[in-house]
Amino acid sequence: MFVNIIPLRCEIDPSWTLEQLVKGVNVTEMSCIKYSYFPLERIFNQKCNSTIADILNVCFDFQSNKNGNITNETIVSDALLHPTSESIKSNRNILNDMSDFSLSVEHQLNRDLLSCTINASLDLFHESTVETIAHRFHSILEQLPTCTVRRMKMPLFEIPFLLTDERAVLQSINNTEIQHTSNSCIHHKFVDRVLQYPQKLAVELDDQSITYSELLYFAQVLSIQLLKKYQVGLGDIVCQCVERSLSMIIGIMATELIGGVYCPLSPRDPKQRLHLLVQQTQSRIVLAHHLTKNKFHDQSNEISLVNIDCQFYSTGVNMCIDHHLFSHINTKPKNVAYVIFTSGSTGVPKAVC
Repeated sequence: MFVNIIPLRCEIDPSWTLEQLVKGVNVTEMSCIKYSYFPLERIFNQKCNSTIADILNVCFDFQSNKNGNITNETIVSDALLHPTSESIKSNRNILNDMSDFSLSVEHQLNRDLLSCTINASLDLFHESTVETIAHRFHSILEQLPTCTVRRMKMPLFEIPFLLTDERAVLQSINNTEIQHTSNSCIHHKFVDRVLQYPQKLAVELDDQSITYSELLYFAQVLSIQLLKKYQVGLGDIVCQCVERSLSMIIGIMATELIGGVYCPLSPRDPKQRLHLLVQQTQSRIVLAHHLTKNKFHDQSNEISLVNIDCQFYSTGVNMCIDHHLFSHINTKPKNVAYVIFTSGSTGVPKAVC
């Protein structure tokens, strides 16, 4: 029996449903039937500067046939192995010789069985990789008989292709939950870390870095200014509009140390949005630096604008910290730690605690 090979190239859209995929492949297959009498070499000769191996480096072969009597069957586990006809073997040998990776599927109509064969170049594929591909293909085939209407309408990129062990690994990686004692706050955990590793780096940004002890010192310097000069108390909202920097982290920790509520403002937002957010929080304090302080000059009568950088330059690095100032601050875990705003794409930005 003469068997000719017709190469088909299908472009798959990830947004397709499984039903659309089957129809798309069927349309491509039917449109190529008219070339079934073309010799394979003639088809590839039309592609300049291309060899058969270049185009058929990855092949999928599906054949449907009806065998009468099958002998020499072997049962291994839950799989039924049987010999393949010589014509099909010859056809597949051609594919295997031309491609680096081929997947051959044979459907036996009289027994309603599928037999799959994967041939891969060990120069390009590790044996474990080929085994994973085979297991994943087997998992996909197992899902097909139980496909619901919802699954058939689901985009391809949403169909779960992960194996059981892969899903377990993914869940373990994403399981980042850490048990914390219920009677501790953010700044309590931070101070504990300072006591454990005072000289270890706490923050690194580009060529800048700061240790835990240095971060605690500068945060305390700023928090004392907020307590003494601006009378920031427990539960007061402190807005901060600062670019990504060490000053940003110092501002966050200083706010938490005195029981304040931290509210970040994006320096990339226009003035109108920044002013609206400050008004919604009813904050009296906005922490800024030299790059963002000009955004709040129009509100100088309504808020106190604090330049973080100037606080350090004015006090110096030898300021004596009066720790008794923090003794009366009774922050509890149930107190609000921060406030963030939604994008406001559906209307007015909403605050989330």
